[in-house]
Amino acid sequence: MQRLGISWLSSWLVLGAPAAHAEDVWARAAEVGTVRVQIHWVSADELRAAARTVGKRPQAEPFGFSVLRKNLETGAYACDIYMPRQPTRVDDRVTNHLGHELAHCLGFSHE
Repeated sequence: MQRLGISWLSSWLVLGAPAAHAEDVWARAAEVGTVRVQIHWVSADELRAAARTVGKRPQAEPFGFSVLRKNLETGAYACDIYMPRQPTRVDDRVTNHLGHELAHCLGFSHE
């Protein structure tokens, strides 16, 4: 069986208040043309456990995080977004966090 080389480009964990990154500027971390995005709707406990599997220490109220990976053999990108809640309104905190994580899946990063 051929072994796939997966490179962990980045993982981000959003833990602060909704405006925690309001002043940060997006920077291009990777040139992502096409990406397969999978959203995982998980409980808060499952989110914390998933965060620990990628080396993050979640705090009291995690809002979500994303992990962008590149297959080194094919160059294909895949991104997993972990969210503890589904959006209920067009402009609510959960929708904003989902959009934030999607930006990471598109290759953007911030301080």
